[in-house]
Amino acid sequence: MAKRKTFEVDKFRNLINGMLAGSVCSAEERKSMLIILEHVLMETGNYNGYRYLGEDKVPEGHLPGINNKVFDENPNPTPEILFQGTDNTRVFYF
Repeated sequence: MAKRKTFEVDKFRNLINGMLAGSVCSAEERKSMLIILEHVLMETGNYNGYRYLGEDKVPEGHLPGINNKVFDENPNPTPEILFQGTDNTRVFYF
């Protein structure tokens, strides 16, 4: 019988989170990363949601996942304002 191979899901999650935050590749490439990570997290029972990354968590000059700075001006912004001109692949998985 073949020996089952395993790997640390948490370590994989941390690796992909770092790549989703710090990469300067295309959004399509990051989308592939998050699809794979979500699959692994769901299959292993480790999916605990995600949050969008603000401008301070992505490389300078790149779009954030959420416009969290709008809270400084408006404590109750609309979803349209929060996500206008953002990149939905800039996320962090818990």
